[in-house]
Amino acid sequence: MSKIWNFIHHPPDSQLIGPPQQIVAIVGDDIILPSHLEPAVDAFDMIVEWTRPDLDHRFVLQWYHGWELEHKKHPSYDGRTSLSLGKLTNGDVSLKLSEVKLSDEGKYRCFIPSLDRESIVELVVAFLIFGLVRRNYLKFI
Repeated sequence: MSKIWNFIHHPPDSQLIGPPQQIVAIVGDDIILPSHLEPAVDAFDMIVEWTRPDLDHRFVLQWYHGWELEHKKHPSYDGRTSLSLGKLTNGDVSLKLSEVKLSDEGKYRCFIPSLDRESIVELVVAFLIFGLVRRNYLKFI
């Protein structure tokens, strides 16, 4: 019966759509890393995983059937990530990242295991110096 329920409530043709280009943020900003199901499917009771594949402890946020699993989260993201509970029911699984840090720059993967769907979002982080936007060039030296 669970396979029938899963098929009815999570159509196999749903796609997980991310942005066509990278997201740019300034250090200290609150930003959204967009990802949504199309056609829209209620994701509130699904498992939604946001990860940074380049980190040893890769989970940025794990949503498990209506609950966020805080203990699975990478320590540097503690208290800084969330999903919009009101938008999950419309298939919007976008990640809100608060107080962006230079170390947040990289590729983020949103994955919904029950649909076997993923989207990739690249975050580029810049900082302000005397009102001018600069990229983090120190990491390339």
